[in-house]
Amino acid sequence: MSVHLIDPDAVNLPQEATIIALAAWYVSSGGALTFRYRNNLATGATDTLVFEQDFNSSETRKPVNYSVTTLNVVANSRYSYGFGTCISGTNERFTDARITYTYTNAGD
Repeated sequence: MSVHLIDPDAVNLPQEATIIALAAWYVSSGGALTFRYRNNLATGATDTLVFEQDFNSSETRKPVNYSVTTLNVVANSRYSYGFGTCISGTNERFTDARITYTYTNAGD
């Protein structure tokens, strides 16, 4: 099993954007666990936005798509945001991820 974490400081979203969905692509013979989280900068507490398991074991590149419906408004002054996957099996490989969001102000 391997864990792939994207540094929370590397996930930069516009202030007050609304996160709609998370997509990830991986190759595995044992499936994957995908998660998206935010860390409270004042307390260090972590909130989970997505925590989903996919049982694909085809050893072919596969997309997984998850809706984000709670805790989905970006507040950069209070939280840092991160993303990760855990994949298991042979030939395991995380390849890509995409966060879909909407916003009305392009400023950060």
